[in-house]
Amino acid sequence: MLLCFWGKCTCPDTQPCQEHHGNHCGLWNGIQINQPNQVVDRLTRDAEAAIVRMTQDEATIDARIVSLEQKKADLERQKQEMEAAFDGANTRAKRRAAIVLGRQAETQYVQMQQEAVAISDQMNALTTGWQTASGRMSVSLIIPYTDPNGYCNCYTGKQGQLAAVNTQITTATSQWNTYNNEMNTYRRNLWNIVRAPITLIAGLGVWAYIWLGLGAALLKAAFVILLVVMILVYAFILRLLYVMKQMAKLAKQILGFQLIYYRIQSVGTCIQIQGDPPSSGSDWWQQLILEQLTPGVLPDESTSESEEDE
Repeated sequence: MLLCFWGKCTCPDTQPCQEHHGNHCGLWNGIQINQPNQVVDRLTRDAEAAIVRMTQDEATIDARIVSLEQKKADLERQKQEMEAAFDGANTRAKRRAAIVLGRQAETQYVQMQQEAVAISDQMNALTTGWQTASGRMSVSLIIPYTDPNGYCNCYTGKQGQLAAVNTQITTATSQWNTYNNEMNTYRRNLWNIVRAPITLIAGLGVWAYIWLGLGAALLKAAFVILLVVMILVYAFILRLLYVMKQMAKLAKQILGFQLIYYRIQSVGTCIQIQGDPPSSGSDWWQQLILEQLTPGVLPDESTSESEEDE
């Protein structure tokens, strides 16, 4: 008998297997499997490619985190500079300089809104891609595994391995759902902040401040609020990206475990032959020989006895 993938078969090649009635185990599409990664088809290739993309997604998220942390730090510094500019604006030139900083914050706010939308779209695309890859694999899994033709310790061993892998899938999926719920909560709060109306003093109000020094506190508050909101939005986005990074790791784990499950699931176990199996006793070989003889070849016992009498 060929080497059993499950390590349960001990039948030699020189005689029919008594325990498994001659059936070879550990086969997939006619190939003797020694390692699970020998199971290769379109589904496994797609899963492996998806895992590579998820690794690239992690790198993309890391780069985005570094960029946004720098922007958040720059905004905090800019906020301090703006507050100092308004507090020290005791001349028209200094008040004009303070307004320039305020207008810059307005432009940055619009850019921040666009960036938040782009990041949100990217997060949707990533999570959708991860879920799609996992969904394609999950529909091909038999959970819990069962096979009406499964037989002997090979089948039991296969069920035990698959049950252990399924536990890993379940644990990782539960963690994924927890992070996914957190991500959705942060996203809802993020959009409430981004879409909040910000009313600025413009036109006559800005002119009155520059020329007459009126409304300084109101203008300062309006422009500073823009920076505070931007800092808050970036903080929310950073938290989202940290959550996304954990979800990317879990997505790889889930798909990786699913891939292992699918490959082990695909490796055959010993299958019992339909009908009466050969005897498993010490005289099993005699029965096999008798079954292969043409009727009438064996002498009848009564005929043999009569011939001996003569």
